[in-house]
Amino acid sequence: MYPRKFESLDRRRARPALGWRGLAVVGVVGLVAAACSPSVPSRPDNVLMILSDTLRADALSCYGGPAKTPRICSLAERGVLFEKAYSNGAWTLPSSVALFTGQYPTVFAREGGARVPANRFYLVPRSEMLLAEELRANGFETVAFVESGVAHKPRPFQGFDVRDVTDLERLEALHGVWGRERGIDIADGRRLQTIPMERYLLEKRDPSFFALQWFKDPHAVYEPQPRYVETLDVDTATLPQPIAYYSRLAARTDSARGWLDFEERVPDMTPAELATVRALYHKEVESVDERVGAILDALEAGGQRDRTLVIFTSDHGEGFGEHGKYFHADRWFYREFVHVPLIVAGPGAARGVRVADRVSHIDVIPTLRELLGRPTAALDQGSSLAALLRGENDAAGDRLQYLVGTSRSDGFAALVDGRFKLITRPDSVELFDVRADPDETQDVWAEYPDAVAAMRRMIDALYEENVSRREERVGGATPERVREVGEETLRELRALGYID
Repeated sequence: MYPRKFESLDRRRARPALGWRGLAVVGVVGLVAAACSPSVPSRPDNVLMILSDTLRADALSCYGGPAKTPRICSLAERGVLFEKAYSNGAWTLPSSVALFTGQYPTVFAREGGARVPANRFYLVPRSEMLLAEELRANGFETVAFVESGVAHKPRPFQGFDVRDVTDLERLEALHGVWGRERGIDIADGRRLQTIPMERYLLEKRDPSFFALQWFKDPHAVYEPQPRYVETLDVDTATLPQPIAYYSRLAARTDSARGWLDFEERVPDMTPAELATVRALYHKEVESVDERVGAILDALEAGGQRDRTLVIFTSDHGEGFGEHGKYFHADRWFYREFVHVPLIVAGPGAARGVRVADRVSHIDVIPTLRELLGRPTAALDQGSSLAALLRGENDAAGDRLQYLVGTSRSDGFAALVDGRFKLITRPDSVELFDVRADPDETQDVWAEYPDAVAAMRRMIDALYEENVSRREERVGGATPERVREVGEETLRELRALGYID
């Protein structure tokens, strides 16, 4: 649990409304007893985690979004949907570290170095014992199919047997015949990348497994397959450019790939063009839903569904100008960048429940520990969500959320506590009343100077605590350690627009 000194400034609760399709709402004040749901199996034999990169929660239909996502949302119908789940960073490196360690990213921050711009990277030391390593040592098979090259870099997948799904020629050689026999369009490279997980689940028997599928989509550029583009609700006659032009827009110019910098073109784009870019993003989300469905079908056909806890989430969101920002970056902490889906279904989870309490990625590992009967880890900074998954109330209520981009030492961070969200920068702050203004449209820092001061002290205290943890277990950064990131990481991060 969180230290007492980080208790919320305001523990008052608002009464939630009934959720999507009449699902029961749990948490905050309103509570539907677990007895209202069918009996809940207590412990899974397996864990399947599916992560979709850059997927903001409000894109999904079960979060009220425009993308048609029946397969992802089917998990909510037979499990638990967390309405207010946060990533602990607005880009892949810090959020992946938090998700797989159960600790704040600043514990693993690299605070500088000769070769890498200051405060850019995170690195989990090889000496750190992650849950996947514990499970593997106790007879689990741990396997990961990861499409994102950047996600590997902080070493969050220690303990997983990471299988290569980026080499499409190799995948076709290994799985082409199998896919064609089942009517799979293997010319669709992204669909081809899903086949290794499908085959794994169909052929899996024993032992127990912890399996991860990390989709790179809907990360820009937004290039959905033609069959999805055909269903775009866009009047192309009103657009000054062909649809293919909008699929080339990215976070930065990359002439080798034909990518065009989006933000430099925004001032000259019409509302219809901006809406087209967002529509392409939603079609990518729908493509992800299809691939999630293929994996869930394989899980069921392999006879593992009732034994497997399934977790669906994202590493961070994406912006479309809500706060003047597009795509995502390490220092943008507005809702659209850090509100992520979190849906859990299977043994240990009630059916058809929506949780209104605020939670985050650092709670996932403690939750898995409890559900799998593993000992609680003293180093975990998150709290188990097992009670909420069972449909019970949870004394913790809205958990404090601490978010970082590169590291706290550069002045960029955010804290969500009680009714307020504070975003700090070296020369300014923003404060939002997220209960009254969930879309974060009104900066109210001048009205609540005491809240700003108190929350800044909390951020400083959390940062100092994490520095102490780092010094005890990781040690200070040196040029040699930072060089572990390597030139390959720098190239990938530049290509994605994270660094110059």
